[in-house]
Parts: sequence; C-alpha cells; structure tokens
Amino acid sequence: MDEPTAISADMFKYWHVDYQNGSIRVVCQDGQVLDSELEARYRPINSQVARSTFDWEKWWIWTTTTRNDLILTEGFNPASPPPLKTSANDVQLRISSTSPATAALSCPSQLDT
Repeated sequence: MDEPTAISADMFKYWHVDYQNGSIRVVCQDGQVLDSELEARYRPINSQVARSTFDWEKWWIWTTTTRNDLILTEGFNPASPPPLKTSANDVQLRISSTSPATAALSCPSQLDT
C-alpha cells in the first residue's frame, strides 16, 4: 500500500486560489513559486468567493468575495492547541472592504495575480 502524501508547513508557505481567473499559485518555503491553471472540477459555479489564500504558517485563510469584501478565518490544525474559546457574548465584527483594517490584512504582495 502506498504511503499517504504529507502536506505540511515545512514545504508550503501560501496557497492562493483565484476562482475568477481560474488559477492557483503555490508559494513554497524555499521561495519557489508554482503557478497553474485551476482544474475545472475545482471551479465553483455561481460562487461569491473571488479569491482565497491559505497561510500555512499561521493557518489563516483570507477570502475575498466578488463584492471585494475580505473575510479572515482561522483554519483547522489538528496538531495545534485549541483556538480561543468563544462565548455567546462575543461581538461579531464586519470589516468593510475599504477600511484601513482590510488594507492591513491584505494578502502578501507576492500573491497578487
């Protein structure tokens, strides 16, 4: 039986998927950048997601909608400690696409496509 392929932050730095352009860019830890066309089976139909970037070091996912709203989420890492606990009293914050916070959270310049 073949060994499963290990995908880890030791190899990857970012995965950037541009659904509108149908492309994927992988930035490796060694600085190598791999660009490829996104296979048709991975292109959602009528999706509101324009672009998505996964940060392998921080386990963050930056998602930009087709309306240019930015959504920042934490990915699941089974090897990391549990994320901060939330309660019913937590406040939800919506950051508009024109706010200074959005600019500060924008994807690294090397991922611009």
